[in-house]
Amino acid sequence: MNRTHRLKILYVVVLLALLAVALLLASRFSPGLGPPAIIAVGLLFFLPGRIQGLFFRDFFRGRRLLGSGLPAEALVPFRLFLEQIERKPWQKRLVWLAWGFYSTDIEAMTWNNIGAAHTELGEWSAAREALGKALAIDGEYPIPHFNLALIASAEGDREQAQREVDAARRLGYRETSVDQLTQQAQSLLARIEGREPREPDA
Repeated sequence: MNRTHRLKILYVVVLLALLAVALLLASRFSPGLGPPAIIAVGLLFFLPGRIQGLFFRDFFRGRRLLGSGLPAEALVPFRLFLEQIERKPWQKRLVWLAWGFYSTDIEAMTWNNIGAAHTELGEWSAAREALGKALAIDGEYPIPHFNLALIASAEGDREQAQREVDAARRLGYRETSVDQLTQQAQSLLARIEGREPREPDA
């Protein structure tokens, strides 16, 4: 069993435990303290993610920009976030306040997203460097392998793409095949061709 599967099982266990606590609060304080019990249950589910969002603001801003098709703009908050956790490494532990199946290291996730941004820009060398850093931090993280497979497919290297897909699958990511990857690579290349060229980094 790989780590991804273990994290998914742990997620279900934690969720069931939180639901049990919520039901216990509701049964203990209702009806006399109904509203406070409801508020307490709400905070139990809502507050951890809000705390994480406060400290990981630049990370989530980068994710939003990347998801909105603005990879160059996304690189700025991602790099700011890396500087932040380099200054305050204890903040990395806040990743446990909200769940992730594929990695438990926010620095590795950030490097993967930087790699994905460079991939969207067609900057293969910078993308590979960032994805390599993600895997150096978290060798059990499957998503960088998927992104490396996408780059290999875009370059027409089907054998390397298959090796990276196999690595991602071994680590618990089973959402793609090489054939699907080929279609995604074609879409990627079309987006790169249709994007305005950007100025090189200083």
